[in-house]
Amino acid sequence: MNKRWRLLPLAILLAVLPACGGRKNANETAVDSVFQESASGTLTMDELLSLYEDGSLAEMAETEGLDGFLQYENVKPVETRPESLTGLYSCVLEFPVDSETGEGESREYELQLYYWKPETAQEYGHEENEIDSILLKERKTEDAVLLYQTDSGYTPAEDLTEFLEKEYGME
Repeated sequence: MNKRWRLLPLAILLAVLPACGGRKNANETAVDSVFQESASGTLTMDELLSLYEDGSLAEMAETEGLDGFLQYENVKPVETRPESLTGLYSCVLEFPVDSETGEGESREYELQLYYWKPETAQEYGHEENEIDSILLKERKTEDAVLLYQTDSGYTPAEDLTEFLEKEYGME
């Protein structure tokens, strides 16, 4: 059964619970909280930071694959070469340059979600729409950081905030 259809009853239940007075409890899983936090429909840098810091980003990539990220309206497909084994979705996120005060210019980042295309996944030992890697790229300098990778030979960044607050200059 397609992952999207298996998650449909959960999504319907989560949409109905607030109207029924449903409350979070101490036993709620990280995946449940991801669904509830994303009610706005738009992925923001604050939400990405929260998902990354509490481990929900990796959990969502592993359990929900691409479908977990397609709930956000600003995550859009990017055209790739036909011979590419993986596809790409991305979205632009902003982060204030002076994060302590939240004032001043914002720096633009591109969140890139690489996933296994349905027509190539099984041949290479992966599931359809399985997330292969997640990168965050600073758009002006094209400096990037790895947030998630299925290949254990690569290590994701330990501190995303450090990358976001990185100073770029001539030196």
